[in-house]
Amino acid sequence: MKKIVKIITSKICVGALLLLFQLGLFYMGFYAVNEYSMFVSGGTKILGIIGILYILNRDMDSGIKMSWILLIAIMPVFGVCLYFYIRMDFASGKIKNKLRTIHDATTYLNENDDYELIKLNNENLPDIGTFNYLNNSGDYLPYTNTFVKYIPIGDEALPLIVDELRKATKFIFIEFFIINDKSRMWNEVYKVLCEKIHEGVEVRVLYDGMGSLTTTSRGFKDKLRRHGIKCHTFSPIKPFLSSYQNNRDHRKIIVIDGKTAFSGGINLADEYINERKLYGHWKDNSIMLKGDAVKSFTIMFLRMWDVVEGENNYEKYTSERNFEYRSYDDGHVAPFDDSPFRNERIGKYVYSDIINTATKYIYIMTPYLVLDSEILNALKFASKRGVDVKIVMPHIPDKWFAFAVARTYYPELIESGVELYEYTHGFIHSKTTLSDDIRGVVGTINYDYRSLYHNYECAVYLYANSSLEDIKADFDETIKKSRKFTIDDYYRSSLLMRFVGRILRVFGPLM
Repeated sequence: MKKIVKIITSKICVGALLLLFQLGLFYMGFYAVNEYSMFVSGGTKILGIIGILYILNRDMDSGIKMSWILLIAIMPVFGVCLYFYIRMDFASGKIKNKLRTIHDATTYLNENDDYELIKLNNENLPDIGTFNYLNNSGDYLPYTNTFVKYIPIGDEALPLIVDELRKATKFIFIEFFIINDKSRMWNEVYKVLCEKIHEGVEVRVLYDGMGSLTTTSRGFKDKLRRHGIKCHTFSPIKPFLSSYQNNRDHRKIIVIDGKTAFSGGINLADEYINERKLYGHWKDNSIMLKGDAVKSFTIMFLRMWDVVEGENNYEKYTSERNFEYRSYDDGHVAPFDDSPFRNERIGKYVYSDIINTATKYIYIMTPYLVLDSEILNALKFASKRGVDVKIVMPHIPDKWFAFAVARTYYPELIESGVELYEYTHGFIHSKTTLSDDIRGVVGTINYDYRSLYHNYECAVYLYANSSLEDIKADFDETIKKSRKFTIDDYYRSSLLMRFVGRILRVFGPLM
């Protein structure tokens, strides 16, 4: 009986019941005007035409535009109302406006760090366009004097993270999409955090309200706060119909004393270190930075923290430099973030730039493949102009519908010469792009609309850095454990899944 009561009173069950209640009220409202169906029918047609004309004249991705137009054509009233409801959602807009204000007010933090950018412009580096773009669009700069360690598997990341956390003397910042407070991974980290609190180290934890909805226990925040850990939920889920839930904090960031940072695909849960088997072997990665480039991750965290609590002392956490790493001949490192508060789709344009400028090869590792027309055409064009394009996907998916949509892209990619592989050992969660032994991105940004258009994301752009050799070695090793997918494989797959995938692909931009 206690279990039943616990389930009924859980935040998921209560939230779902409240949402169903609101949907019921909407349905009753529509039913109430049914007797005026003739007028309603004419009105909905006019409303649909107005909505479609409005969207056609908006500046947005063509795939997103087409999804909305189709939805409105099928269900005019619902489609138009949903579109404007999302567009005018004040809760989500408030976060975006606040973050925009914070970003503009803190650009001065990088004023004295543009020496490498100036130097590269003077030397006319071939890749200077990307660095200029990151600076002009996101206020992020290239750095030297940074040690980079690529970690190809989550199992190897945990001991490194714990070891670096133990070295903290001033502050620890943690920001994740998913924290599972029952996992071994989180509890090993949490144990160190409690030790550090007793040593006088400041600890802050930020986690996403949607990603951690089912993985954090009731009272999780209060428990951390009682131990002296500052903790907040980003965009907590509220049991009311709102697009507030649409823009998630998908970032994964650990910053230690402003000297060491971690990012990548892994979250703080046991499946990411293969302690818990969900979809076969979980292939994920992480990246560790030590040195000057850590400043960018520190600023990223503080800006997001400013949204939920307020932060006025940025200089306290960004002024000190780590002089342990003095290297001027190991390329450049540029951490960056992407956010729906900008009109710029930074992650998308960085990926597009890598694809469009590659001359030898492009290797991509991603769990999801829901492409807009620009990236899709760029991949096909790259292959047709002689670039070796390889994409590694999971063989065992975590979301069947996303997998069904991804496979709809396979035929046209394969026909253009792109090689597609599926990791037969299980699920790939790594988000990694590499080209020509000289450029690479490791971070949280998937090749799908959700990452490229809707979520808060982060990544590290690497140019001529020695860690690219390790990334390439990881690709080579992963491909050995993967099976090349052919056109015949596609047509031998389930007819139902192919059909469902095609249907879902139309609405993929809205997922």
